[in-house]
Amino acid sequence: MGDKTNVTSVMNEQKTLDYARIAQAIGYIRENFKRQPGLDEIAGEVALSTAHFQRMFTEWAGVSPKKFLQYTSIEYAKRILNETHASLFDAAQETATDKGICCMEFVDDHDAAFNSLRKKFPNAKFTSIVDEVQQNALFIFTQDWSKLKEIKLHLKGTGFQLKVWETLLKIPVGGLTTYGDIAVGINNPRACRAVGTAVGENPVAFLIPCHRVIRASGELGNYHWGEIRKTAMIGWEAAWLAKEYIYKWFCPDGEEHKMAWLTDYHELQ
Repeated sequence: MGDKTNVTSVMNEQKTLDYARIAQAIGYIRENFKRQPGLDEIAGEVALSTAHFQRMFTEWAGVSPKKFLQYTSIEYAKRILNETHASLFDAAQETATDKGICCMEFVDDHDAAFNSLRKKFPNAKFTSIVDEVQQNALFIFTQDWSKLKEIKLHLKGTGFQLKVWETLLKIPVGGLTTYGDIAVGINNPRACRAVGTAVGENPVAFLIPCHRVIRASGELGNYHWGEIRKTAMIGWEAAWLAKEYIYKWFCPDGEEHKMAWLTDYHELQ
């Protein structure tokens, strides 16, 4: 048991190190995009050989670094905005009232993140376990989309916030939209700034895909959990989509998956 735990720990540490290098590389390319640094230069920036960096990046993203950066360019973003706009508000979300995921965040400092969580839910009792609700949500990070219909969200927010977050759920994987498009879609076209605030206050990262909201100019813009992470997520999704690893947002029988919204959980506050 001890050896297995040690192996798992080492693997997790390696994945963390690999992502840190990938994030560093993405940041370097973004900072120097005007002169288009070559693969050798990027690999040197993260202290890896060219071959090692190419292999590590391709294993993570599914495509080469050059192709990945094309997916995060302004030109690509503008094209996807045009394609996504037509279908963004076509589907309706069905709701239920079961309790479920109330917070999902990307963390770099475990202790700081836990302290933040305690401040958000001062009356909650915390237990470090992975139950069925959490496991269904975590499957999305291994490209297992078969459990999406079983994911329940347990959220608190104003009516406006919930309307914005519900709209975010309609953005398809690989799709992008703008704050202005969301404002128009919820019949409040002058509320772009308020939409931006609601998007920034999204409590459930990735599951409620606020990272798919960008500026009308095609620039990716800010992100609560870091601009580099946003870039990585958008590029990662586009790369997988391009390789026909299509994320299934619908049940096998054709019915839309159900996301539960519960806005009144004052027992946690």
